[in-house]
Amino acid sequence: MTAVAALHPLTVPLQGVRLIEASAGTGKTWTIAALYLRLVLGRYEHGKPLLPPQILVLTFTKAATAELRERIRVRLAEAAAAFRGHFPPDAYLQTLIDACSDDDARAIAARQLELAAQWMDEAAVHTIHGWSQRMLGQHAFDSGHPFAQEVSSDESELLGEVVRDYWRQFFFGLDQADAAQVSALWAGPQALQNEVTPLLRRAGEQLRMDGQPLPQIEDLAAALRQQLMPVRSAEAAARQGWREHATTLAGMLRDALQAKVLSGTSYKADKLDTDLAALNGWAAGDPQPDRAVFERASQAKLVKSTNKNQSPPVHPTFTLIGTLLAAIDGTLPLPPLVLAHALPWMAARLEAAKQRLARMGYDDMLQRLDRALHSASGERLAQTIASQYPVALIDEFQDTDPLQWQIF
Repeated sequence: MTAVAALHPLTVPLQGVRLIEASAGTGKTWTIAALYLRLVLGRYEHGKPLLPPQILVLTFTKAATAELRERIRVRLAEAAAAFRGHFPPDAYLQTLIDACSDDDARAIAARQLELAAQWMDEAAVHTIHGWSQRMLGQHAFDSGHPFAQEVSSDESELLGEVVRDYWRQFFFGLDQADAAQVSALWAGPQALQNEVTPLLRRAGEQLRMDGQPLPQIEDLAAALRQQLMPVRSAEAAARQGWREHATTLAGMLRDALQAKVLSGTSYKADKLDTDLAALNGWAAGDPQPDRAVFERASQAKLVKSTNKNQSPPVHPTFTLIGTLLAAIDGTLPLPPLVLAHALPWMAARLEAAKQRLARMGYDDMLQRLDRALHSASGERLAQTIASQYPVALIDEFQDTDPLQWQIF
């Protein structure tokens, strides 16, 4: 069980993983600066005074990094002046001052604080994306990353080329029925691009289908055929049945309605004519009508809607339509299936294009650093970064996504 305790900035351990919960306006930035002072003075478990380049402070926007850097600088300068007796200390600073054994100790601490304030231009205060880019560049040999790359904030044009390539390569070769299914999902490449854009921002292992990692689909056309085969078989049988017995079936439904065998709430004369026209068109090859049309022509619905002491119209074709509905209900949605095939292909093609152009986007910084940390040289890279930054303070940690947490 995780222990929860009130925060005491002077005594909270600064080793391991610690989470500080704070509401807006409760002094979060003040607390970060207070912990920073302890690290600079060596008032923590390892006892080694740290300089700003060794204390990693991460937040989520460039504006926040600038503000945080300045607030820490001011706090360091105030603390240095307080240790020299030139600035009235608050309770926190007074406790730090009182912990010094003598004037010499206070002078050494003041000098350490002054030096840290002067070093703040070199402080490791970054956005998470910016820090990831720095790590890739600084440790290019272990990360396998080029020393210099262009950073692009808009990859839509490059992604558009990838999506159009995918559309041509995998959709153009589909048979008419499968192509119609795809067109019903996405009107064109731009619609598909709109859907894949947010998904490609996430690491592949974070994507799930029914709670499981995405299946590996080598042959999209074969996967579509296998997925749709039960529905197509059931639809072919029901179509043939309706086509062969359309007159009989229509007569049975009209007779049952006129004789008040069927509930007037579920079946109406004007609606019946519309349903029959839709079913006749479908039997002749038109697209499927609305589901409600099928339901009213299914044996289960006819039985359920039969008035008391009456016998429902019964015919094998009504049963076949019910079988078709069951097949439709038992078929997994097609978009996850297609996307499970498309996303890995697009991600690989997009990554190859960016590598060729020496370009990367903001999300690539995180994904490439994560891959580097899990590569053959990942252990050495992790140890190098940990030595470079003995302590990391992560601001707004609740906004950290699983990939960022995995990196940290």
